Amino acid sequence: MTNLVTHKILCEHLGENSDTSRDPVAVWTGPGMVFRGELVNLEAEVSRCLNWDDDRPVKIKRWNVIEVKLPDWLTPDEWIPYRVEWKFAWGLGVDVNWPEAWQRSLMKDIKKPAQRLAVAKLLKTKNFRSPFRADLRKQLEEWLNLPTVKRKYPSPFSRGQWEALLDRYTCLEAQNRDTGLYRNNRACLPCFTQEAV
Repeated sequence: MTNLVTHKILCEHLGENSDTSRDPVAVWTGPGMVFRGELVNLEAEVSRCLNWDDDRPVKIKRWNVIEVKLPDWLTPDEWIPYRVEWKFAWGLGVDVNWPEAWQRSLMKDIKKPAQRLAVAKLLKTKNFRSPFRADLRKQLEEWLNLPTVKRKYPSPFSRGQWEALLDRYTCLEAQNRDTGLYRNNRACLPCFTQEAV
């Protein structure tokens, strides 16, 4: 079981519309924090358009602080620039409790949503009715446990094996999840996030 560590993250409103979510930009160090040479004032406001179809200017808070829970092996400074990739990895079935090497590999090496979902389902299955799928699971684990530089192949499976794994239901589910993650207003944040201040 992975330990989740709570981090306070400073977020800045960078969009042109008031309802655009704020982007995580740095680890919050507390009042008096200086970011990009500027003292961060959580009460500071900026002028933005109300929304995408209403250009009336409104004042909104420029900054906010959120609490993000991350695995103990993933630092906030490493997470912030790759938050989109991590969100899509976790959102498509990568379990935060899996070994660090597995999660890093599934985030970096398996990019296609349907493939990532199929692999996650394979890793979550405990009892297989099919010896073929049990063999695929074993092959996948062996591939994930190897350091990237020692792998013979860039993919855990051959083209034929991928075709067997990627049935239309898995592809459709992956497409739906991928679209939902993309459209989520709290884009790029793990599901275990909450407002801190």
